Amino acid sequence: MMVERARVVAVEADACWVETIARPGCGACASGQGCGGGVIGRLLGDRRHHLRIVLPAGLRPAVDDEVEIGVREHSVLRASVFAYLLPLAGIVAGAVTGERLAPPGAAEAWSMAAAAGGFLLAVAAARALSRRPRAGVLGPELLRVFPAVRSLV
Repeated sequence: MMVERARVVAVEADACWVETIARPGCGACASGQGCGGGVIGRLLGDRRHHLRIVLPAGLRPAVDDEVEIGVREHSVLRASVFAYLLPLAGIVAGAVTGERLAPPGAAEAWSMAAAAGGFLLAVAAARALSRRPRAGVLGPELLRVFPAVRSLV
């Protein structure tokens, strides 16, 4: 499971909104001894992301609490298939189909048009498949809550 810390920015009845800060590069990059991702990270700066996370039973964070969130590896793999492999397969299938159905002398135009259509159909299919409910948690999950220190003043 990939784990990240985040800060709670809002709480709803059954979920909370958290803010994470994306920092490109690893520890070696930050010290200037890595592949150079740290240089790119310094140029781009830190980017904040907001995520809605369903609250599990027994965990109820408050605003400004720090939380630990996690994403299962199979969720990342599945999202990669929907984002990359399915549209690519749609392009290839569309191009091949367009070329085979084209009248003589127009194979290239038909192939490009069918590839675009295959891409659009594959993106629509990926979107529909990714929204279907499934058994188990596929998005980020709330793992732990670290309550914020609150002053009494």
